[in-house]
Amino acid sequence: MLWTLSSITNIEDLKLDEDKLISIAMQYVGDKDIKRRTPAIRILGNICVDSEVSVNKIINKGALDILILQLLAEENDSMLLELSWVLSNVASGPSLHIAHLLNSGAINRLIDISLTCDSLRVLYEITLGSKGSCICYS
Repeated sequence: MLWTLSSITNIEDLKLDEDKLISIAMQYVGDKDIKRRTPAIRILGNICVDSEVSVNKIINKGALDILILQLLAEENDSMLLELSWVLSNVASGPSLHIAHLLNSGAINRLIDISLTCDSLRVLYEITLGSKGSCICYS
């Protein structure tokens, strides 16, 4: 079900109940099983692509803080890729979103990961993000 929702949230111009999708994703974002956690994170990432309003919803519902806490503790490259991608979507927004990331310690963690990570895909998300703008070194 989660992968299906993730695919649906990736369709442009489709009107979805983002609040409900965020609530569903939040039930699984902290799941120990990576098979449930990954699509839940992807749902949140898809929702916040190119939408300041959607990112605000994710922030206001506490989902971004949960993702940041996961990033601070995560070691799995696959999960680091997913988390970095979502945070790059957030960082491509207005200064308020970037300030939220800075104040949380997420940017420092992304810099640390970029200095020690061997995965090129993770490094790409950290340094270029979804819009090709550097989120850690700007």
